[in-house]
Amino acid sequence: MSIISQKPSIYRTICLLAVLVVSLLLVACGEGSSGVGVTAAAPASSSDLSSTATPALPALSPGQTPKAKVGNPAPDFRATAVDGSSVQISALRGKAVLLNYWGVYCSPCREEVPDLVKVYAAHQDKLAIVGVDINDSPQDVQNFIKEFKMPYPVVIDNTGDLVFKYRVPGQPTSIFINKDGIITGIVPGLASLDVIEQQLGKALS
Repeated sequence: MSIISQKPSIYRTICLLAVLVVSLLLVACGEGSSGVGVTAAAPASSSDLSSTATPALPALSPGQTPKAKVGNPAPDFRATAVDGSSVQISALRGKAVLLNYWGVYCSPCREEVPDLVKVYAAHQDKLAIVGVDINDSPQDVQNFIKEFKMPYPVVIDNTGDLVFKYRVPGQPTSIFINKDGIITGIVPGLASLDVIEQQLGKALS
């Protein structure tokens, strides 16, 4: 067979290889891009203790208002804490509740937690604190709890459901609820001890 008669076959082979390479590149790019919804974040190193992003929140429908708002009833949820205990917000009625959203590799969270531990020790007869870790591994969360000697229950939100219920803008975020289940304060970002006590005063009144 002559070289001329082989050219169409060679060209087809080259074209098929080109299409294959382009397809592989598109698949690789697709896997690297972030999709809609909550995805598991890559573990950060312990030396990179910066504030991490909150799982993506679903968009509100037209005319829909955020569920978590000062003056509104606190959205209820039930979850299993890291220690195996059951946590339900509505079951805590009669006490003020402080919901604290945080992450293991969030440096403001690490700065804030010791103050939460102090506040809980001083008011545990009339205050319940529930920590909500955002998308960290159970082992990392357990290590964090031991490091800071956290005496209150901690649940892990690895689906984004609890983040969405309270429309949490980032971590840390603290939400204060009074004994009747009404939200009295929402503090996005690092809350100083003075701010925590001020907001707690409203929740306890």
